Amino acid sequence: FDPGPDDKPEQRQIRAVSGANGNVPQTEPKAADEAGALKRLRAFVLGSGGSITPHHMGAFYKDEPACADLLRGNVRNLVRKWPNCGLVFDPGPDDKPEQHQIRAVSGPNGNMPQPNISAGAGTSTGHGASLRSSPPPRPGPPPRSPTPSPSGVPPRAPIPVSSGPPPRSSTPSPSGPPSRSPTPAPSDPPPRTPQFPPPGQPPFTPTYLPSGVEYELVSTLSRLQELIATDEALGGDEQTTVAIDCEGMPEELQLMQIATPQGVAVIDCGTIGPRRVCGALLPLLTSNRTLKLMHDLKMDAVAIHTLGGVALAGCIDSQLCMEAVTGQVYMGFNAMLKDLGLDAHPTKHRVHASMSAGNNIFAARPLPAHLVQYAALDASLLYDCAGVLLDRLEQLQEHKVSVSVLRTASDARARLAISAMAEFGPEAARRRRVCFDAAHGYRLASRELLEAWRPGDLHGGTPIVVFDDVSPLLALLPKDIATSLLAQTEVALLSDINLDVGRQPHAWCAGQRVFLSSEARLVSRSDIQHVVEQLGSFGSDNRAGLEAQLHRISAIMNRERVTIGLTMRVGRHVQGNANMMADILLGGDGMPASVLLLGEPGRCAASTLPKNKLKKAAAARQARKARCGCCYSRAKPSRVLPLSLVLVG
Repeated sequence: FDPGPDDKPEQRQIRAVSGANGNVPQTEPKAADEAGALKRLRAFVLGSGGSITPHHMGAFYKDEPACADLLRGNVRNLVRKWPNCGLVFDPGPDDKPEQHQIRAVSGPNGNMPQPNISAGAGTSTGHGASLRSSPPPRPGPPPRSPTPSPSGVPPRAPIPVSSGPPPRSSTPSPSGPPSRSPTPAPSDPPPRTPQFPPPGQPPFTPTYLPSGVEYELVSTLSRLQELIATDEALGGDEQTTVAIDCEGMPEELQLMQIATPQGVAVIDCGTIGPRRVCGALLPLLTSNRTLKLMHDLKMDAVAIHTLGGVALAGCIDSQLCMEAVTGQVYMGFNAMLKDLGLDAHPTKHRVHASMSAGNNIFAARPLPAHLVQYAALDASLLYDCAGVLLDRLEQLQEHKVSVSVLRTASDARARLAISAMAEFGPEAARRRRVCFDAAHGYRLASRELLEAWRPGDLHGGTPIVVFDDVSPLLALLPKDIATSLLAQTEVALLSDINLDVGRQPHAWCAGQRVFLSSEARLVSRSDIQHVVEQLGSFGSDNRAGLEAQLHRISAIMNRERVTIGLTMRVGRHVQGNANMMADILLGGDGMPASVLLLGEPGRCAASTLPKNKLKKAAAARQARKARCGCCYSRAKPSRVLPLSLVLVG
């Protein structure tokens, strides 16, 4: 392919040339040079004890000057390009030049196979390519000349399931599975002749993320089954970590992207079918051996269960991991990446804004290439977080949390979201379960995490209970009005009853006015007098009440001090409402000293909240006294409870 001097469409040409074995060259000259240079480098590494550092490369270049221009600064990329060349490039734990190592190992198909350029069974027909193809990652568009691009990224190492950080090199980790690196071979067999695809089937073009990670759009069930058969991580039998993310949930399950050590599979559930996809991935989705990292997994778990028929197990929610590390609840994806020192997802906000506007962008077929890349990058970035998260969890000095605890909390979050979806719908499934962390100033915390991690520090309080006995208030009314009230209103929502001489009696229920009689039945002075006689006298503020009740009755009087109207307000006692403000009422020294309550009369708990607050403060005071053994008997009340309530009705 000749792009011409200016690379314009009218200048481009495709020409036929001859090769050493006929009209189709078997191996490009540069590829042959690369193979020979790597063979010489491997012989040098074996002669140096099986492992060298970049510092030793100077001696190799001195002995092999013909290889210097080809290998200098490019060893990592060429080892990635030739995965079975018998060499491994180890970047070390921090990928610093002084930590780099080049080791000699044996390959499964000989020590120096040719690069695999066959399409195989997994030829991509859309935006992606095979997860296990041999050519190196090439960020950006492919080169226009036949010279292979020297760029590439080393393969990602699998992250084993363990309570500590994963190993950064091929050295076996005591907490992870044993290393699978084969031992060095004593000799190098001759290179194999590359196999070309069958006639009429062109070689595929690999698709890579900007980071160099390879991804594939899987649009058929047969291709998905091939990937599962060849990738142990997708089969659920490997003791490693994968990252899973979904798009279109919970009403739909359009995409499921899974990142493994070999790349990212973007599975088109909208084309294949959610149940067929989840059925094929059942061993992985339910495996406790393969750890599945997800971010805010509630809606993903709901979609996989509701539409795919599979209940997730063995998952860890990275959102809960970050809460254990930072104390921040419901951290967003990009905020997590920033906190971990990783690059943010560049198009996250733009895609979320489009979805928030009601656009079902993942339902379009064929899928736009930028959305496939967006989904693949989501899973790839989440996979990159795994090792850093385990490191941060291991560094916790106080209240260490294990992987098993996070797995229990994540499974509970998924299970509760599925239950809420089945019973109340998607809005209920999206709701958060919160409590207060008594060990950290009663700050907000995820209830699932504290229940599994530190149940003794969980301050959830008692459930809210409303006491609203309106029977004493209804007993004051004329019988026909009381009967009509019970028939037309829901007592639990009743707030006021109004009786005015010459007007229809009416009540206010759930913000709506309800008339309690026909237009012919108006309130008379005898109706008012019937209520007043049972109440007795009114105070100077024209108000009266019922003994041992919170109900209040206000009178409207004329100039002769004769009652011509009554407003009867229902009083309720709400038990447990102070629990919702525990972080404010019981927080540390940095909390405000005053609280202003604003709300509708009879509904903002202005009377009952101070009582509940005092009970909570007293209980917390006794708990502190029991824990530290200090005596608070001499402390002033203002020191124990520095809180004043301004009640606005």
